[in-house]
Amino acid sequence: MSESPEVQIARLDERCKNLLSAMEQEREARQATNEKIDNLQKVLMDMSGRMENVESAVASAAPTLNEFVTLKHRIIGAGAAGKIIWACAAGLLGFMYGAREQISHLLTRGN
Repeated sequence: MSESPEVQIARLDERCKNLLSAMEQEREARQATNEKIDNLQKVLMDMSGRMENVESAVASAAPTLNEFVTLKHRIIGAGAAGKIIWACAAGLLGFMYGAREQISHLLTRGN
């Protein structure tokens, strides 16, 4: 049973429509993918610019960080010196309190 030429043409027409529809869907999908890629490229370029800003900020902050470290070492040194001074002052005051009678005797004997 062979089909009539009209039926064969109708089937070929339907297959062509299906093929054109599939090609249109593929074109739309490809276009959407290209738009996503373009958007990602824009985001990456923006991130690259931001990264350059961060790098320049860190580079410009390096002297500030070095100054902070220097000040930190000075503060630590001042703290150690302060402890030594307080220890010496406490020792001197303790000695003076312990020897207050001898000191008062030395001061009054001179008159």
